[in-house]
Amino acid sequence: MPFERRKGSHTGHLSAHVAGVIAVFIITATTGLGIAWLSISLVTESLRSEQRSAQQAVAEAVQRSVDKALAHGIPLTAIEGLTEYLDDMSRRIAGTRAIEVRSDAGFRAIGGEPGSAKDTLVLPLASPGAEIVVYRDDGPVTGAFERLQAQALILALAAALLASALLWLLALRPLARAHRHLAAVIDALSGGDFTQAATVHTATPADMPLQEARALTREVNAHYATMHFQAESLRAIDFDDSLAPMIDEAVERACGGRRFASDPVAEKTL
Repeated sequence: MPFERRKGSHTGHLSAHVAGVIAVFIITATTGLGIAWLSISLVTESLRSEQRSAQQAVAEAVQRSVDKALAHGIPLTAIEGLTEYLDDMSRRIAGTRAIEVRSDAGFRAIGGEPGSAKDTLVLPLASPGAEIVVYRDDGPVTGAFERLQAQALILALAAALLASALLWLLALRPLARAHRHLAAVIDALSGGDFTQAATVHTATPADMPLQEARALTREVNAHYATMHFQAESLRAIDFDDSLAPMIDEAVERACGGRRFASDPVAEKTL
């Protein structure tokens, strides 16, 4: 018989479907993470730039205030509330750990805690040897970056899961159903059973083999019906049954133990 289903073909199709879902998941997750990482990097750099600009503005404001006092002849050591003022200004901008006013003469007033500041911004004062030092780091930006990283990972995985689920529901699941149905049809045809017709669920490419199997089954049954009609016609005119053995032998040789639908139009359905 031309119909012979290879063993393990259904398992092979299932493995291919699973591999397809996994591939879509990996591609979607990788692409999503790449786009998210690029976007986050751009946003982070923008935040860092804005934070540095704000710190620069605060440092210049302190510089103007201290220079104004110096212009009025007030020495650094005599500026009242300088430490409190520096402490207040250091709290206004995220990432500013401390602001210090110092001079070569040994004067030092600081507001805040430098701690593990990774960077400093230094501006000169009107008094010779005096300067303002802003201790800063990217702590808030780094924290925001880490939170965005976690959110991007969750979103990328969710998008990958959604894409994989849609692929399975809209493409691979109907394809798997068509493969199972086709395997059952081929098993029936291989066993010589032409009484069943393949059910075609959709008009998608996955159901094209089922359409071909259905058409072939109808054609075979039509030939059988024609042969059966001709055999019965011969029996009707064989008044002495002299042709009966030859008719029976021809029918048996043509059918070969195969089963056919009695009416090709009224086939049973799997």
